[in-house]
Amino acid sequence: MRINVSPPLLDEPDFVENLGATLSQSGLPAAAICLEIVEREHTDFDATVATVRALKQVGVRVAIDSFGTYNSSLSMIQRLPVDSLEIDRSFVQGLSSSGDDIAIVRAIIAMAHSFGLDVSAAGFETYTAADTLNDLGCDRGQGFLYSPPMPRDEMSALIATACIHPGS
Repeated sequence: MRINVSPPLLDEPDFVENLGATLSQSGLPAAAICLEIVEREHTDFDATVATVRALKQVGVRVAIDSFGTYNSSLSMIQRLPVDSLEIDRSFVQGLSSSGDDIAIVRAIIAMAHSFGLDVSAAGFETYTAADTLNDLGCDRGQGFLYSPPMPRDEMSALIATACIHPGS
C-alpha cells in the first residue's frame, strides 16, 4: 500500500514513533507500506535523511513521489535512502505524443535502476502508455487504466475479491 506523506507531517518530531505505534496496534506489517514523499526543497536536508533512515528502521519502504517535476537532484537520490521513485504523471501522459517524454522516462528509469531503486509511474491511462513503460523497464504503475479512485468500502471489496480470485 502506497501512502502519500505531506512535507509538514514528515517534519513532525514524533511522526516515526506514531507510525510505529499505529503499525503495531493495527497488526499491519511495516513491509506492506510504502510512504511516498514529495521531492521538495528541504530546509534541513540532514533532518529529512535522518527521518527517512528512521522510517526504514521501522521497516516501511520509502519512495520519492512525482519525481522529475520539482527540484530533482542527483545528490538527493544519492543521499536519501529511498527504495523507489515514482515518475510524475506529466511525463507518463505525454508518452504517446512526445519523444522528449520518452527520453526523460527512459533516463529516469535507467538512473533509478542504476541506484538499485524500483520505479513506478503515475498516471497510466492508456494501454499505449502501459506498453511503452513496460518496454522501458518500469517496474509498476498506477492510474485510471487500472481503476479510478473509489470509496474505501468499494476498494475493500475489490481487494477482497482479488485475494479470493487472484489473477481474475
